Amino acid sequence: MEIHHHAVTALVESVCFDHPDHVQGSPMQTHPVVTLSRKYGANGSKTAELLAQRLAVRCYGYTLLDSIVSTLKSNKHLTKRFDEKYVNTLDDWILSLLTGGKGSQDEYLKCLVKAVTVISKDGGVIIGRAAHLLLANNPAVFRVMIEGSLEVRAKRIMERENVALATAKKRIAEVDNERKEFVRGVYQHFPNDLTHYDLVINSDRLEPAQMVDIIQFAMAQRDKPASSHREAA
Repeated sequence: MEIHHHAVTALVESVCFDHPDHVQGSPMQTHPVVTLSRKYGANGSKTAELLAQRLAVRCYGYTLLDSIVSTLKSNKHLTKRFDEKYVNTLDDWILSLLTGGKGSQDEYLKCLVKAVTVISKDGGVIIGRAAHLLLANNPAVFRVMIEGSLEVRAKRIMERENVALATAKKRIAEVDNERKEFVRGVYQHFPNDLTHYDLVINSDRLEPAQMVDIIQFAMAQRDKPASSHREAA
């Protein structure tokens, strides 16, 4: 689906500048922010879409997220407004990742941090792009990883793409590696450690709707006061 440049610009402006009191991680934030990482073939994208519907927020897949990044790269006036308003809220550890590199990838990473920050102001489900790490110090974010065994994921890819089992497994290895290495600067500091997630789900025996149920339950439990958990025990 084509996303028009002016529509993305309007989206960024509405999220970024229409809510002057929003601060990253502020208690005033009322819309949930979920990052969803996934292994290829684990039904993560479908789960993210269903979750966004349940939470009544926008789902940010690669197409929309990259469109926001491109808008921030090309619209210097918008970027200047963003930097003036929010640059001080970006954690030093994030900015330190961006100071050593040069070239287009480094510029993309800078704009990616800004794009993810924009989304975190107004809620949403963010698929991939290391968003769980870029928002690691935002206590409002709920971070999910959807896993799955190679055999089950390969069978799903076989059916979805009508390919042989060996081809499906090869494709899984390629895509999983691409995702892991997408933002090298981030992953060099934060390897693929499951402790960076609030919830890890094995998708082998679960459908996307069931995984959404589990995610919503876990989100509700995490947000309960500690005293409530003690009383339940």
